[in-house]
Amino acid sequence: MPGAILRETTKEEAKKFIAFTYGAIALIDHSIGQILASLDKLGYTDNTIVIFTSDHGDFMGDHGLLFKGPDPFNGVLQIPLITKVPGLTKPAVSNSLISSIDLPKTILNLLNINERKHPPDMQGYNMTPVLENPKEKIRDCCLIEHDDEVGPIQGRVRHLVTEDFKLTVYEGLSDFGDLYDCKNDPHELHNLWYENNFKEKRFELVNKLLQENLKVQTKYPKRIAGT
Repeated sequence: MPGAILRETTKEEAKKFIAFTYGAIALIDHSIGQILASLDKLGYTDNTIVIFTSDHGDFMGDHGLLFKGPDPFNGVLQIPLITKVPGLTKPAVSNSLISSIDLPKTILNLLNINERKHPPDMQGYNMTPVLENPKEKIRDCCLIEHDDEVGPIQGRVRHLVTEDFKLTVYEGLSDFGDLYDCKNDPHELHNLWYENNFKEKRFELVNKLLQENLKVQTKYPKRIAGT
């Protein structure tokens, strides 16, 4: 969509945008139904893994905003993830933390690809235990990296999401950030970054974000001994 850059909106515009989005979702839902029906008709349902997901969300008027961009809110960061694995999954909803970076390793595991044949230094976790039991936990946090250079919006943002809190830090803004209580403030209306009684929690999460960010730093090109 031309001009689809994070910006403020009005109530009337947001209502129209939400209506258009629901229409698009209905179209996608119908199309996915056709795909699933075709799998069933062709006899592939019992040996086909189905995964539905997305690359980002959209504000649709949340926080008075439209579209997407380098921001701290769930409207953009949370994405759908629906998985159907024959003989493994049953209809259920899980609250476990999962990152899109977990999908490749999970798919390789579901296909019984021996780990020694996996690409070297793969990141992410195998989420098969969660598919087997929605109450299982494989992560204590998710790191989200966002580098944006679109039109007037340029920014580098890092998020850390745990079951209880979500932290956001911004490049070049050392004395500013966002800290939200996921359980008690699900709509993300109260930024706890400057709250005195959350200073220790902020320090703890900033340190954890640093450690998680170090884990994902590239290790290429590999060092060759003696050179």
